[in-house]
Amino acid sequence: MNQKYSLFIVLLAFLSACATSSTQTTNANATKTEQSIYWVNGKKTDCVNLGQNGCLEMQKGENKNPQNWAAFAEPIEGFTYEKGNVYKLLINEEQNLKNTPTDVFDKKYKLIRVIEKTYEPKLLLNDKW
Repeated sequence: MNQKYSLFIVLLAFLSACATSSTQTTNANATKTEQSIYWVNGKKTDCVNLGQNGCLEMQKGENKNPQNWAAFAEPIEGFTYEKGNVYKLLINEEQNLKNTPTDVFDKKYKLIRVIEKTYEPKLLLNDKW
C-alpha cells in the first residue's frame, strides 16, 4: 500500500508540473493572457492624449449596449479600422504583470478574428444633415 501511495504522489506531482496556465514568465517579464470579445463603434471619439477623433469607441462583452461606449486609445495589432463599420472582435489581451512606467500601456491587444462587421452609414452623418 505504501508503494501505491508513493506512486500516486509522484504521478500527481508530475501532472501538476505539466499543467498549463494563462500566466507565463520569461526572464524578468511576467504576462497574463486572455481572450475577450470587444465591440468597435463605426465612429471615433475625442481622446485625452490623442486629441479630437483620436480614439476608437469600444466596449467589452458578448452583447453591445449603446450606452456603454468608451474611448480606447491602445492599438490593436492586426486590426484595421474602417469608418462607418461596427465590429465584433475576438481579441487576445496580454497584460504585463511587472511594474511599467506610467506612460507605457500595460496591456497589448492582438486581433484573433473579426466575428462580425456591419456597415452603418448613419454613423457617418455626424450632425451633417
